[in-house]
Amino acid sequence: SLDMSKDSKFLLSGHFDNSIYKFNIENSQLEKIIQSSTVPYCLGYGLDIMVANNKKISFYSSTDYTKKTEYDYSDELGIKDFTCCKFNSTG
Repeated sequence: SLDMSKDSKFLLSGHFDNSIYKFNIENSQLEKIIQSSTVPYCLGYGLDIMVANNKKISFYSSTDYTKKTEYDYSDELGIKDFTCCKFNSTG
């Protein structure tokens, strides 16, 4: 999964080892910022970072990368795994 920051300076990438990296477009630096509990099939990068998969949606701070909240839909009938996401990049 991939998503660009609203100022187009950073690119987030999600990987099969459950990690999320931030790539700085201007200086080509790569930094591991989050170790998710599941493969991050969906990434959204706005005021917060949204990670979704496995019937869970997690929100992380885009400044210190701590988990702010998580919504678990595992017990909801009819809810399937998340495969894509999009939200307003300004909030």
